Amino acid sequence: MTWHRNALSTVATIAGAFLLVAGALMSHGTRTVLNGDAFADRAAASLSDPRVADFLADRITTAVVHEKPDLIAFRPVLLATTRGVVGSAPFRSLVRVGARRVHDVMVSRGAQALALSVPDVDVILRSALTSANPALAEKIPARLSAALNDPNRKHPVASALTAIPRLRRVSNFAPVFLAVASGLLLLGLLADPHRQRGLMRAGFALVATGLVLLVLVPLGRAAVSSSIGDPLARGAVAGVWDAAMAGLRSWAFLIGGIGLVLAAAGGSLMERLDPQEVWSWCRVHLFTLPAGRLARASYAALLILLGLLSVSRPSAAAATVILVAGASLTLVGLRELFAVVLASVPKRLEPGAVAGQSRWALGAGAVILLAVGLAATVVIIGRRKIAEPVATTIDACNGAPELCDRPLDRVVFAATHNAMSAADISDWLFPQQERGIAGQLQDGIRALLFDVHYGFPTAGRVKTELNPGVEQAAQQALGPEGVAAAMRIRERLVGESEGPRGLYLCHGFCELGAIPLADAVGWIRDFMIQNPNEVLILIIEDYVAPQELITALEVGGLAELVYRGELEGPLPSLRQLIELNQRVVVLAEHIPASVGWLRPTIGAVQETPYTFHDPVQPMSCEPNRGGRTGTFFQINHWIETTPTPKPSNAAIVNAYDFLLKRAQECERDRRQLPNIVGVDFYRTGDLFRVVRTLNGLDAQRVQ
Repeated sequence: MTWHRNALSTVATIAGAFLLVAGALMSHGTRTVLNGDAFADRAAASLSDPRVADFLADRITTAVVHEKPDLIAFRPVLLATTRGVVGSAPFRSLVRVGARRVHDVMVSRGAQALALSVPDVDVILRSALTSANPALAEKIPARLSAALNDPNRKHPVASALTAIPRLRRVSNFAPVFLAVASGLLLLGLLADPHRQRGLMRAGFALVATGLVLLVLVPLGRAAVSSSIGDPLARGAVAGVWDAAMAGLRSWAFLIGGIGLVLAAAGGSLMERLDPQEVWSWCRVHLFTLPAGRLARASYAALLILLGLLSVSRPSAAAATVILVAGASLTLVGLRELFAVVLASVPKRLEPGAVAGQSRWALGAGAVILLAVGLAATVVIIGRRKIAEPVATTIDACNGAPELCDRPLDRVVFAATHNAMSAADISDWLFPQQERGIAGQLQDGIRALLFDVHYGFPTAGRVKTELNPGVEQAAQQALGPEGVAAAMRIRERLVGESEGPRGLYLCHGFCELGAIPLADAVGWIRDFMIQNPNEVLILIIEDYVAPQELITALEVGGLAELVYRGELEGPLPSLRQLIELNQRVVVLAEHIPASVGWLRPTIGAVQETPYTFHDPVQPMSCEPNRGGRTGTFFQINHWIETTPTPKPSNAAIVNAYDFLLKRAQECERDRRQLPNIVGVDFYRTGDLFRVVRTLNGLDAQRVQ
C-alpha cells in the first residue's frame, strides 16, 4: 500500500508542476499581451534594446531615402540622427501609441487588418535635424509612417501577433490551471507516507518549474527569430521578445524561490546533510562513466552538447552555473536554518515513541510556519516585481514632476489672449503677443485663446465672411478705429477671391491679420508629438459651424490627442491624460452643447471681466461669462486699449507682484484655483514665474 501512495504522490507532483508551467505562461500572456496598455508599454520599453533601435533606425532611414532618392548621399547622417531619435522620449511615446492601435486592431479585426507603423515619425526626425542641418530637415518627407508600413512586405512580428485572438480564447483557463496545480502539489505532499519526503518532492518540483520557465525565455527567442533571414529584423524580434518575457523571469524566480523554501523545510526534518555524501553521490552519478555502449554513447553525446552550448553561449552557460550554484547554496542555508529551528523545540516529557512523535509534530509545525512565512515574503516581493509597470518615461508633466499626479483642475496654465495675434507675423496689424503660436508653445504657454472665422484668400490678404454676429464681435474687439482700418483694407481687396472659403484664425477682421487654421493645427500637433509629456488647453471663440471645426482638427491629426472624458466630477491627473494620450482639452465658446468631443465653455469655464482700460484701475474678480459654476477658472488679465494693445501696459500688469496679487485675490474671492491665467504680451513681465508660484513650484504660496 505504501508504494501506491508513493506513486500517487509522484504522479500528482509531476502533473501539478506541468499545470503550473502552463498556468504561469497563460497568466503572463494575459497580463502582458492581452492587456492593451501593458502591450504598448512593453513595446515602448523594447526601444532600450540596441537590436530593436538599430532595426527601426535602418527601416526609417530606408523609408526616407525611398521617398526622396536624392538623399542617398546623406544616408549615414540620416542613420545616425535616426538612431538618436529612436531612443528619445517623443519616439517612445509614438511607439506606445502605435502599439496600442495595433493591439486594438488585432483583438477586434484580426491579422488581415494589421498595419504596423509609427505615426508622425517624420515630425520628430525633422525636429532632430533642424538644429544640425536645417536644409536636410526640410527635405524629410511628410507622413513618413505610410512609407514605413509597406503592405507588400511581411513584417517580422506580424505572424506572432496573429496569435493574440487565440490567446484570448485560452486565457480564461489560467486561474483554473493554477488552482488545479496547487491542489495536485498539495495532494502529492499529503499522499506521501513520509511527509518530509513529500515536502521535499513538492519543493524540488517548484524549483524545476522555475528552471523550465527560465529556459523557455531563450528557447522561445530562438524559435520566433530563427525563421527571419534579415539579421537586423532577427535581432529586433529577439529584443521585443526579451522585453515581453521580462515578467516571465519574475514568475520563474518566484516559483523557484518558494520551491527552495519548501525543499529546505522538508530536508531539515530528515537526517543532517553530509557534504562528503553529497560529493560521493555527484561523483557516482555525474562523473563516473556508465556501463554499456549505448549508455556511454549517450553520456558522450550529452557532454558534447553541453560543451558546444558552453562555447556558443558562454555568457548563458556561466549564468546557468552561477544560478545553479546560488540555488544550491540557498537550499543548504535554508535547510540548516530550519534544522536550528527544529533543534530549538523542547522535547516532550512523554516516554518513548510518543515523545519522539510529539517532538516531530511540533518541529514540523514550526518549520512549516517558518517556510510559509518565507514563502509569503517571496510571493509579495515577486508579485510586486511582476506587477511593476514598464517605464513610460513620464518623469515630468508640463515641465514639473510635482504636477504629474494633480487633477487637471488643480493645475495652473499660462495662457495667451488672442494667441494668433503675433508681432513676428510681418503683416499682422495690432498684434497682442510677441511670438506666434509655435513660439508660444516652445516658451511654455499651455493654454491658447484664439478666434476662428470664415475667410476668402485674395490679393495676399484674407477677406472676412461678414455676418451680423461677426460685425458685432468686431466692433467690441476692435472699436471704431480698428473697424475703420479693417474696412479701408477690405475696400482695396476688390479682386476676385483666389480660393474657396476657409477657416482662419483672426481677431474680428481677417483683413488685419489671418492664419489658416490648418497651419495652426499643424504647429500645435507637431509640438505635442515632440513633447509627449505636455497637456494643453484650447479655448476657441468660434464663428464657424462646429462640425467644420471638428473636421479641420481631425484632418490636421489633432483630434487624436483630444480629451474625450467628462469635465464634471473628479478629473484625471496630468499623468493619466498623458498615459491615455488625450492631452489636448478643446472648448468652444459659442456652441450651446457638446458636438462629439467638442465641448462648450458653458459650464466648463468661469471667468473674470476683461474690459480694463488703465493699469491704475482696479482689476475686478467679479464673475463674468460662466458665472461661478465652471470647472476651470480663467483670469482675464490685460489692459484693453483697442485697437492698439500696448506692451508698456503689459510691463505693469504682468509684473510678478501685480499679477500674483490679483491671482491670489481672485482665488480667495472665487474660492477656486485660477487654472488659466490669460495675458497680452506674455514675454513682458513675469507670467511664467507667477504660474510656477501658483502651482507651488517656486516660493511658498502666501494667501
